[in-house]
Formats: sequence, structure tokens, C-alpha cells
Amino acid sequence: MTAREQLRVAVLYPANLASPRATPTRARINIQAIGQKVALHVIAEAGDSGSPASTTCSGDRGGDSKGREFSRLGFFRYTRRALRQLEAIKPDVIHAITTVAALPAALYKRRHPSTRFIFEMHGLAYFEQQDLRIGKRLALGFLDYWGAKHADAIIAMSHTQRDLLQRIYRARPEKIHVLWGPVDLDLFSYKEPRPSPPFVVGYCGNDCFWQGLATIFEASRILEPHPEIHFLLMGFPKERYLGIGLPNVTFTGPISRAETPGYLSRCHVLLSPRIGHPATETQYPFKLSAYLAAGRPVVVTAVNDQPAVVRQADCGFIVPPGNARALAEAILDLYRMPESQRLFLGRNARLFAERHLSLGHLSDMLLQIYRNS
Repeated sequence: MTAREQLRVAVLYPANLASPRATPTRARINIQAIGQKVALHVIAEAGDSGSPASTTCSGDRGGDSKGREFSRLGFFRYTRRALRQLEAIKPDVIHAITTVAALPAALYKRRHPSTRFIFEMHGLAYFEQQDLRIGKRLALGFLDYWGAKHADAIIAMSHTQRDLLQRIYRARPEKIHVLWGPVDLDLFSYKEPRPSPPFVVGYCGNDCFWQGLATIFEASRILEPHPEIHFLLMGFPKERYLGIGLPNVTFTGPISRAETPGYLSRCHVLLSPRIGHPATETQYPFKLSAYLAAGRPVVVTAVNDQPAVVRQADCGFIVPPGNARALAEAILDLYRMPESQRLFLGRNARLFAERHLSLGHLSDMLLQIYRNS
């Protein structure tokens, strides 16, 4: 028998895999990376995973598997249907992605103790879902705790999340595996930036409070005396910011994942100015992997694993969170830097992505975790 026939893996993702948000994107990349090496079954709420054995449990409900689905009690429906599918599949490994997926995975493992349960935790729901009522946040927090307790292995997004899991949930360090955000290097290919001016400073992502957009806005005001520097902000509804009055800022609005590499290639430097907050300490900024794959110098804040990545890659600057003056000065330093030095930093970024964030690297790491080797 081949290794593919020997190892049956069920991936549980209780939301829409087709959503462009970071969490379903990572779920799709997991499926893409591992799909040719195991007998893979995907049990998702909606969306096409690309897997030959994919099951959608109900209609399209959107992308947030923690807050939105929980508010509708959709996780009960998903749990019942996922358990039925698991009984039919009889997997050797269950790879549960995000909080809600932990419930059917842990229940199935109680019935079938020999099944290996892998819990991939994209942050901690209690800290992230601040728009929910406290009772729902506590319930989601308990699901995270319960999943972490019963899982054979935990995939954490960052070393700071690993430390929190050990401190808050008393998770054993040997069962926690940190896998930084993988990136499709074929999609995010390297292209040298266009000559400046304008010197384009980019940000790509959502506008959640922890992303630090207010710091970018203030830095853009500081840099208004430098008309050759322009900000390109991508990925979130621009209507919310039409009256903000920043002449050196362009908002693209939402963009598709297929469009993202082209927009990133227009930039000379890319930003991830996350604020210090418990939510950010439990995450990894997926955008950072795309930035590195695009081969651009980055400016990041000293939050979660961002400093570790930038230091290891030698690809940019680290500034204090919430410090617009420091962010503006770092951008100016990169602008005034010789082009050859900026290209050197960008190529370092791309090389780091090729060595540590590729789908091949992810596939090897997942197989080791699945096999407990």
C-alpha cells in the first residue's frame, strides 16, 4: 500500500473555504499542500477545497468560523453533520482548523481514541471576538481550552501564541508545533519594483482594530511634506475612510487573492503595523508571508513573531507598536536608502519565504505532525 492509501486524513473547517479572508486561505493552502500525500477528506461548511473528497455540510454562510457561525448556533449543525461524515470516513487523523472544528473532532476522538486529533488554532477566540457578548466569548474560549486539552497535537500560529497556550491552558510544550503562515510561491512570484518616484508604501489586509491602520494614517500625515512618498492601502472597504482627508493615500477597496500579487508588486516597501493586544499575540500576520514572497522590504511592529521573522530574514525594520513617528522615520530611511540596498533586503525576504514558508515545507511539517514523528 502507498503512504497515500495508508493515512486517511479528515480536514474540518466549519466555514466557507471560498472566502478570501486569511483563515480560509490558510485552510485551502493546507489542503493544497497535503492533498497529494495522504487520502484526504475535507468537511467544510461551504466552498470548493479542490480536494477529490470534499464535503460541504450546508449552504454558503460566509467566512468567519468563530464569531459569525457561533452567533447563529451553526456550529451545532456543523458538528452533527461532521460527526456523521467522520463515522463514514473513519480517518486516522483529524485536522481541525479553528475553534468550532474542535467540537466534532474531540467528540469523535472520545469514541475512537486511536484517531490522532490535530487542533490548528488561529488565534484565541476569546480575545479576537470582542464584538460578541461576554457569554459567547466565554463559550468560545472554553471550546479552545477543551480542544487544546484533548488534542494530540496543537498547531500554533506563532511562538507568542505557544507561550500563551502554555501559560493560560497549561498545554504541554511538546505537543505545540509553531507553523508560520505558508504562502504559494507560484502565485506570489518575485518582480523587481518599478523605479521611484513615486515611492509606494503598501499595506494589504483587513481594517480590524488590531491591524494598526491609525498608525499608518498618522505616519502618512507626518510624511505629507514628502510628495514623492505615496501610500497604497489595500483589502478593506474604502467607503469607511472617504472623508479622512489624506492626499498621499490611495484606497483600493477589497481585492481578490488573484489580484493581490500584482498590487504588492507596485510597492517599494510593505507595512504590518499591528498594535500590542492579546489578540495579536495569539496570531501570525498572514500578510507578512505574502510580503516576503513578493520580495519587498518590510516595516513591522514589535508584536507577536514579526520581529523574529524580520531579524531572521534580514529584510526590513522593526518599530514600536502605535508609534507613528517611528514608522514614518523607518519609511524615510528606506526611501533614502540606495536602491541596491533595498533590493538586497527584498531578495532576502523572498529567500526566507522560499526556505521557510513554502508549500513543500508546510507539507513536510504536517506529515511529521500527522505521523507523530
